[in-house]
This record gives sequence, C-alpha cells and structure tokens, in this order.
Amino acid sequence: MRTGWLTAVGLGLLAGGCTTPPEPPAAPPPAPATRALVAWAGTACAQAAQFDELRAQFDRLPKPGSPTGPGPDTAAFPLVGAVTGAASKVEGIVKALTKLEPSKIAAADQHLAALTKTLRDLQPKLPSARDAALILRDPDEEKKAKAKQIGDHLTAIEPQLAKLTGLAERTPELLSSHNLAPHCAPGKNRDDRARTLLSWMNTMCETTRSLAAMRTDPLNDPTLTDPRFARVADITLDQYLRSARETPAQVVKQLKPLPPTGIKAADDHRANVLAAVEDALPKLPNYGYNRPPLNSAPLNELKEQATQVAHILTALKPQPPSLAELAAPTPELATAHGLAPNCEPPASPAALPAAANGTNLAACQSGKCQIQVTDTAELSLRDFKFKITVAPSGVTVTHDSGLLRLGADSEGSFGKPGTTIKLRLAGHRENTAVLDITAS
Repeated sequence: MRTGWLTAVGLGLLAGGCTTPPEPPAAPPPAPATRALVAWAGTACAQAAQFDELRAQFDRLPKPGSPTGPGPDTAAFPLVGAVTGAASKVEGIVKALTKLEPSKIAAADQHLAALTKTLRDLQPKLPSARDAALILRDPDEEKKAKAKQIGDHLTAIEPQLAKLTGLAERTPELLSSHNLAPHCAPGKNRDDRARTLLSWMNTMCETTRSLAAMRTDPLNDPTLTDPRFARVADITLDQYLRSARETPAQVVKQLKPLPPTGIKAADDHRANVLAAVEDALPKLPNYGYNRPPLNSAPLNELKEQATQVAHILTALKPQPPSLAELAAPTPELATAHGLAPNCEPPASPAALPAAANGTNLAACQSGKCQIQVTDTAELSLRDFKFKITVAPSGVTVTHDSGLLRLGADSEGSFGKPGTTIKLRLAGHRENTAVLDITAS
C-alpha cells in the first residue's frame, strides 16, 4: 500500500516536471498611425538625417598627411566649407529639435531630449564665426587637423537615423507613424504602398499650398498706393517681377519626380497641374537676380508687366476639386491624405485680442497705446505721421522716410535723434490688426 502510494506520488512529480510553461504574453500590436505622430517622426528623422550627413561629410574629408588636390586652393575648398559650416548646421538641428512639440510618448521624447542635450554639449567644441575667419588663412595641413578634430567630435556620437528606427521598433505607439513618415528609414511591419501614397499626397498638398499663396495683387502694395513712396515704386515692381518664377519653378522640381500612384484620378490631377505650370514658366520673366535692374523702365511699363504676370499666376491657383475631394472615393488615398502632415487643414485664425484703446488713435498721444486698425488709418505721433495699411498678407506701416512690414508676432521701429517709435503686431486677421505702439 505504502509502496503504491509512493509510486503514484513519484509519477505525479514526474508528470508535473514535464508540464509545458505558459506562453509569454504577445507584444502589443503597433498603434495606428496619426498625422501628428507622422509629422513628429518626419521632423525628427529629417534632423537625424542632417546630422548623419554632416558626420559622413567629415569622414570623407582629407586627413592630415593625406595627399591633396592639384593645388592648395582645390584642397582647401571642401575643408573650409565643412569646418566653417559645422557650427551653423548643428545650431540649425538644435533649433529644429527644440521647436518640435513633444510626441507625448515618453520614450520618444526622452530620446530627442537626450540627442538635443548631446548636440548642445557639442556646440562649444565647434569653431565660432571668428575662428572660421582664422581657418581661411591656415595652411592646408592645419585645416585638415581642425577638420579631423571636428570629425572626431561628430563620430563620437552614433548615427541617429538608425537609432530612431530602433526606437520606433521598440515603441508600438510610434512604429506605424514612423514607418510612413517622410525622411524616416522604415522598420519592421513596413507598408511600402502606404508609404509611397503618403509621400505622394504630402508633396501634392505642399505644392497646392505654395501655388495658392502666390501673390497676384502687385499693384496693391502700399509703396504703389502711397504717393510718398513713388521713388521706390519701381523697385517694388522690379522685385515682384524677378521673384515671379520662384514658386512655379519649385513646383515643377517637386512634381516631376513623383511616381504614378496607379490611381487614374490622382495621376491625371498631378499631370494636369504639372503641365499647366510648365506651360506658364516660359511666359514668366526670367531676369534672375544677377541681371541688370529692371527699374530703368518707365513705371507704367513695369505696372503693365506686373499685371500680366499676376494674370499668369492667377491661372495657376488651385481649382476644384480639392485634394481631399479627389482622394475621398479611394480609401487608400483618403487614408494617405488624412495622415500626410502637409495636408492638415489650416488652423482657424485666432480671435483678435481686445485692443485696450479700441479704435481710439488719440490714445497713442500718451506714448503708449494698443489700438485696432481695419484697412487703413493715419496716425500722428511725436512729429511722425504714419499710414497703417492692413491686408490679409500682413501689416505695412509707412512714414516719410521709411517703410515697415509686420507679420505674425513681429515688431519694428522708426526713429530719429531723441525719439523712437516702436510697433508690435499683437494680432492680425484678414483686414484688421491690433498694434502695440510706444513712443520714447
């Protein structure tokens, strides 16, 4: 009896020892992509790619003791460009990362915070603008030594694009958005078709917005409507004519390489926009900024040319259907439109702050006021007479000896010995603006 009991117990123990352990819990599936995270990842990856390129640039430079080009000037050129440009490139990356809104994913935000700190710690080790002036006079071997020193600092920091991909693969909340984001190197579970469509739609939305923003009202510039500025009216028109090709040329550069989507309505739309812009380009002035000034022509002739150019540009403005309407019938294209950062609808204009002094311009005589101006107003203050013009494109302030253009949150001043007038744009919506004005 006792032996049988022991035998049964032994068998029970043996069976228990062979029991298969439970499976570990499956990793959570990646969260769906969102436009906000695609935009965040795209910006982070763009800056990481810039850093990696800077790092690689110094790897390619001649090292101390290595042979140079056919002459000292040839050898020095890439060295000087790299050494003098390193600080500004790192500064630009730091500014972009600092400006980037948090993703609200702890691991991602901690990663970028650590990278930003690393780059800030690197900045004091890079040559200042003053050092750059000395570098220009250094012998080639000294230039190489300085380039190597900077390269050593850069290569002490790991390549960043691959690190972001690794971060995304470990972070289910980020992975799907990262894999779709422009500039990112996609990781596991990539969807190349979705990525291609998002890139296509992102570019289409960017070019559509650029075409919509082109200026088509050159004759409404305050320098042309205020007789006090008749002497600079031709310069204003000259600048408008010279810059007329910039946006159309950029749009062609962006649209030409776009691959077909295989969706007829989308591909036809791109082809039609590209054809219209390419047809318009030869009709636009091609003076370039190195050509002789145009303002030797009579003012009326410049006005006529500007009017013709405005007419050509107006014909390139986006027409219905919108890209959202174009994408709607095709689910995969509609998804791409909904996730592409450049397709985000413009935010509603912020409500104007209530001006402390309303529309009472006389309040400015105290030397400090906050006033609301709609369309135009004239203000006399401390021997200055200003004309304020408010348009959807911005606010222009003119007086007898100068002109000031104000955009969002910008400020400027006029002055003469003993007097300074400062103006700050506190709010702007369509043809109405709120200005802070101080006199001292």
